[in-house]
Amino acid sequence: MLRRIEKKVGLELAATAKLFHGKIVRSEEEAPRGVDAKSRIPWVERENGKFNTIGNCGKFDYCGLARPKACYTCALFRPWLDGPHESILQELVAERDEKEAKGVPKQITSILDEIIVAVCQVILACQAMRGDTSTEATQ
Repeated sequence: MLRRIEKKVGLELAATAKLFHGKIVRSEEEAPRGVDAKSRIPWVERENGKFNTIGNCGKFDYCGLARPKACYTCALFRPWLDGPHESILQELVAERDEKEAKGVPKQITSILDEIIVAVCQVILACQAMRGDTSTEATQ
């Protein structure tokens, strides 16, 4: 129950925090560098090692940010409409909880909180683009 409340509050905060500054794209072809395979942003699921692509990077130069987490707060990030953003949200919340359980200082876990809110914003934006008004996907 607590997890459902936490996700719901996170999604509501996401609507006001405005940490995601990128633009959702329906497909890779809509991304500025969609024809460039190097612009794809990979993500590997911790649980099963499955490889996914979450979107494209619009930067035409080297980026030193920690992919894929930092991408969610970057203005050049182009997340895919059908990307695995819900799964990423679940993993980020689990990672934050693990760090808190290990006694990692709040200053460090708060960085994950910002990324969690940005991922929630992407999820909400994708739902809006699809015309999905249900909250089933976020519970």
